[in-house]
Amino acid sequence: MCLRGLVIAFLLLSSCQAGYGLSESPSSFDSYKSMAEAAYSSGNWQKARQLYDVCLREANDLNAPEKTLVALKGLASVYSQLDELKEAQPLYERALNLAKQQHGEKTAEVVGLMLDLASCYESLGDHRKAEPLYERVLELNDSVNGTTTDGARLLHRVALYYGRRNKLAQSERLFQRALPIYESNSSAGGDEAAACKRDFTD
Repeated sequence: MCLRGLVIAFLLLSSCQAGYGLSESPSSFDSYKSMAEAAYSSGNWQKARQLYDVCLREANDLNAPEKTLVALKGLASVYSQLDELKEAQPLYERALNLAKQQHGEKTAEVVGLMLDLASCYESLGDHRKAEPLYERVLELNDSVNGTTTDGARLLHRVALYYGRRNKLAQSERLFQRALPIYESNSSAGGDEAAACKRDFTD
């Protein structure tokens, strides 16, 4: 009778532990994500990298695509901050493909990832891949961002790219489109409009 009671108690305990593990995994991811974000905000890149690595493993174990996307974006951003762009590139590529699968192409998240990946390719000297992405970003910008400050920032960044490539006519057109959007959106403040003017004249 005693042995039977011990077996039942063991089975109940095992069941509780299994249930606890299932509920703990998502909150573990959220905890690591919060710590990773805090480390990133404070500029502690190595700690942020380690924590986003853990987030990515947790997300993969959970088979949770949304969490995987968050971890990939965070980890890619950290490697970019560390100027380790060869490590950042495949992470941005994976994140972009996953975001397209989840949300379609015409979303701010996808456009932002395209821009980050294009910038990564550019920094690595791969203009064959960078330029078509910058062009696609421009094609999507009107429908995704319109005449918002985010739209102006995107135009500004691509204008700078064309300037670096000495494609001055394309660069000038984008600056001329970005500047009035900055000026008409009071939430942007004067700083971004002033920076746009300065970059345009330079």
